[in-house]
Amino acid sequence: MDDHDSAYYLRSKKRKVDDGEEATCSYSNKNPFKRKNPIMLMPLEILQNVFKFITYQELSEKVRKVNRKFKLAAEDLLNKTFKSLAKKLQHLTATTFKAIEATQDDMEIKCLCRLLNLLDIINFQQTVIMATIWRYVYNEFYRTPKSCMYGGLILDLFEHFLYKFTTKPYQIYGPAVVKDYALPEDVKHIIHLTKNFCIHFDKVSEEPIKNALSVSGCKIVDLLDCATYASKNVIFERITGNTFSAKYCYYLQNAWFVAFGIPPDKEMSLKQKQRMMHMRIRRIILAHTEMFMQQNHYERETLVRANPIIKKPSVVVYTGYGDVHDTFFCYGAMNDAAYLQKFHLHEDQQDEDVEDELHNDEVMPNPEGVDQQDEFFLIPHLGLDIDIRIDCPLAYAPYKYIIDNEEMIRDEEKSSNGMFNLCIQFNFPGAHYPRLPTAYSYHKRISTRQY
Repeated sequence: MDDHDSAYYLRSKKRKVDDGEEATCSYSNKNPFKRKNPIMLMPLEILQNVFKFITYQELSEKVRKVNRKFKLAAEDLLNKTFKSLAKKLQHLTATTFKAIEATQDDMEIKCLCRLLNLLDIINFQQTVIMATIWRYVYNEFYRTPKSCMYGGLILDLFEHFLYKFTTKPYQIYGPAVVKDYALPEDVKHIIHLTKNFCIHFDKVSEEPIKNALSVSGCKIVDLLDCATYASKNVIFERITGNTFSAKYCYYLQNAWFVAFGIPPDKEMSLKQKQRMMHMRIRRIILAHTEMFMQQNHYERETLVRANPIIKKPSVVVYTGYGDVHDTFFCYGAMNDAAYLQKFHLHEDQQDEDVEDELHNDEVMPNPEGVDQQDEFFLIPHLGLDIDIRIDCPLAYAPYKYIIDNEEMIRDEEKSSNGMFNLCIQFNFPGAHYPRLPTAYSYHKRISTRQY
């Protein structure tokens, strides 16, 4: 292009004004090519490499809101980072187990056990978040409104924990070595943010979706599968044409769930009721797993170390309650120490007696040797049974089943069309003692037709 074409004209052009006189004005020929920021011309891969120097919190709160290209690059980076955490944690867990096997020093074994305990806690938090968001972030099996793992601060804390674990592990296990079951601040913060993020995601990202009842799929089963210390029995899993059918039975030791009718207060939509049910299930498994994980850590360390000196887990009880429209719910869990203190522990018992009674907790008296009037007292005080029956399109199956049969589900045509039927039966026999209902049913039946 000629320089004269892109420069200002030095000669003034004449124009006439109202009174007939001539006036002059400057004129410039503007460049027809709009100047762009060079960063906008970068491929997404290079842009993401640049974004790696920015904290995930800034990516989620600021960068992804700049423009469409930044949004695509930032959200993809956030999603990939969170998904890769599972493999990193599994690798570190396997490495720590090998280190414990190869170590002879008792103090070093103690430190490694405390590191392993923290890995269990962090891995559990990641699993709960994945069960909450995966159908809207990583789902490739049926159409859902796309979201992202916008909990950038949680990702920063995860990465900071992994960095300390690999470079400065003494900062991680230090508090737990000084005081049994103490947690570093990063881990405490992750646990707190996990609870808040899941509640926020359900309310802000999932509930407003028009067809949230259908696209949520088997989310309740995904959450229950996170309960590490709950026993699960698969009665059957089968595929008939395009329909997935299954029945699962879960048992949560030392847990309870009671629901009874009350005068209706205010109307709640089905989507709100579903969100509240997800919240109750998640609260139960979070409390139950954290309590029994602590007990498992105690038992593991006493087995691994030659001369263990470790305090037994203290009494911990969690209780949640609230009303939804015309039903009042009360639920919770307690650890073994709390159970023994409340139901079995006597002043004259020694520690050995307590241990024996704990392990024999499931042994019930012979019904033939009990009078009919005393049969009522054969009912266990605590213990929650959750029976689930599912009939749904194949793509809406539980997360674990989809991962194990991913190729088959991808090849299935129209696997997201049909009726979704979910029936959950909560059974808590211990509710007989306070004369409360021992069972509660939750049903969901809806078409999965895409709107």
